[in-house]
Amino acid sequence: MRPQNGFGMDRRRWMWVALIASALAVLYVAVAVAHRASYSTTVVEDNASTSPRPDFKVVGHLESPKDACIRNRTVKFLARTEGGTTVLLDKDRTNDRGKWELIGDITNTHDERIKATRKRLPKHHHHRRVCRATSIPLLL
Repeated sequence: MRPQNGFGMDRRRWMWVALIASALAVLYVAVAVAHRASYSTTVVEDNASTSPRPDFKVVGHLESPKDACIRNRTVKFLARTEGGTTVLLDKDRTNDRGKWELIGDITNTHDERIKATRKRLPKHHHHRRVCRATSIPLLL
């Protein structure tokens, strides 16, 4: 006679039940993680003014494997002041092809950056989708 647990099942059958329950738990976690899709974005500087002055202009575009991450995206021109405070010099929205243009006064600033902010996309079959934020330093 085989030893039985308190539920009337032999140990081998009990181990199979535990194994299947564990596999289902792993599958549940995998599906939950898959509900959060995020897409990368790259900021590309196409052209910038050649000398720092009050109307410093920088032009560029965004690249992403997801078209929705390129259109109507907020792009910011940020810099640090001598006191260490981060200031917003300008911001723009990209056009349908991801192009943007920023103008700012970079006198008495350093560590200038161009940042594409995070963008939430509409849910698709209850899946949250996000375009990740990214930034690049301006090399003056």
